[in-house]
Amino acid sequence: MNSSILKQRHITPLSRMPAICHGYHLAFTATGYLDNPSFASIESGGTCHGVLYEITYLDFIRLCFYEGVPLEYTVREITVQTYSGIEQRTLTFQAVHYGEKDIPSKHYLDIIISGARENGLDENYIQSII
Repeated sequence: MNSSILKQRHITPLSRMPAICHGYHLAFTATGYLDNPSFASIESGGTCHGVLYEITYLDFIRLCFYEGVPLEYTVREITVQTYSGIEQRTLTFQAVHYGEKDIPSKHYLDIIISGARENGLDENYIQSII
């Protein structure tokens, strides 16, 4: 997620670092609507890169609200490995309702890509999701 979206949602990360999640991959299978046919989720298998954010409890509640927990997404505990090699237990969101794998809107994909680049995710990984 890029910093402008977090700012719009009044969420201020205390820290952030790129990380890899083994055993899950990014998939655009979360049921979308109107001009955005699908949203991102994680599914079993493969590897997913992302950003590990440290946020306050209040910001976590805000994030849950904006992401539609528990109607659209559920909170899952997973283990990730930071790019510097530290293993960390963390929380992520996984879609409740899955549709067929679909292509997200250009606007939505641009938000994901800009956040990935802003937070220093591996460029080869970024190219694999474009």
